[in-house]
Amino acid sequence: PPHNGFGSEEDSLASCLRLTPRPPRRDIKKLIMDADKVMRFEAVMANASVDDVKRRFIAAIFLADDTVGMWELKYRNSGHSEGKFAAKSKKRNPATGTWFKPTDFFVGAVIEVSSIRF
Repeated sequence: PPHNGFGSEEDSLASCLRLTPRPPRRDIKKLIMDADKVMRFEAVMANASVDDVKRRFIAAIFLADDTVGMWELKYRNSGHSEGKFAAKSKKRNPATGTWFKPTDFFVGAVIEVSSIRF
């Protein structure tokens, strides 16, 4: 069945394969080796809107589990609040249809998170 939004896609697949689903396996070695490693990039919106020109974001890629989080930086009198823009979770790359990998992020790359291009 298609993913219904509860849990992860691996959870939905596991419920089809077994009567009592088991949690998906994790790469323990990668979790231990990269537990405290985070790649951080400053990002700006790629649209040409005058209101969004000065908005700044931090894109963080957590190497241990390949999750992505986005936070908006504070800019005075912008009308936008600072803080979490996209929660830390595994996010799908709409350009490739696969999960984001650390190699998808580099200086000058255009990425799409929560339907917004950065």
